Amino acid sequence: FDKSLEFYKEDYQKRGDIEKSEILRRIGEIYLFNDQLEEAESVLTQSLKIVEEKNHPNVCESLETLAQLYEKQSLYALGHGNKKESEELKSKSIGCLQKALKIISGRLPESSSRVERIQSKIRDGKNNNGYINQGRMRH
Repeated sequence: FDKSLEFYKEDYQKRGDIEKSEILRRIGEIYLFNDQLEEAESVLTQSLKIVEEKNHPNVCESLETLAQLYEKQSLYALGHGNKKESEELKSKSIGCLQKALKIISGRLPESSSRVERIQSKIRDGKNNNGYINQGRMRH
């Protein structure tokens, strides 16, 4: 974990904006995987901001990763008895996925595996079947 993080942080300084966004997203995934959710949210939000400002297609990856974060936070909130917070976070997760789907639907056919994956995550989230629990956390 620490070596991966160190590698990405060193590499970050040498890159352009889009590459920096990708590095931030990967750092966020490392934090997410290690349940460092505040750190994950911080760098994932930075990553999303960069690709949104540049109107870059990688915005979908950043949105999907943020959706994973919010889903995980939702499950933790529910586990601690905070149903209202859990529902708010689940709604944020679904919102990120819907935004990603809207963006990607204009670029890929409806039958693309990526479009189908995002649609499935949205359905699972709306049906309270958290996609993290179904082994589809990674994308």
